[in-house]
Amino acid sequence: MVQIFESSSNVKFSCKTFLEILGHKISEQMSDICQLESTGRFVEESMSEKVLRFILQFVEEYKNLLASTGEEKAAVLAKRFGIDITRRKFWDDSLAIIGKRIDRYCEL
Repeated sequence: MVQIFESSSNVKFSCKTFLEILGHKISEQMSDICQLESTGRFVEESMSEKVLRFILQFVEEYKNLLASTGEEKAAVLAKRFGIDITRRKFWDDSLAIIGKRIDRYCEL
């Protein structure tokens, strides 16, 4: 996989060609670096897209949760998010988060 650059004059050239233009001798390692950089950018774009879809889905579900408060018991509504408020672990974890916030406040 070779990364393609586009100049302001719309001339396309590869990473290898770009480095050759600058007078650098291209080694196998440099080609590997270009390939890793290209792959990394594709992975980053893919992950960003997944995160965005997750956030948008979460926001939609959260709006539905808020709109349906009063229609169901809290435990039923929380289950929509995979949260079981009937378990002690939920309350222990929640209180631990609040405790960390209090500690941070006290440090100020």
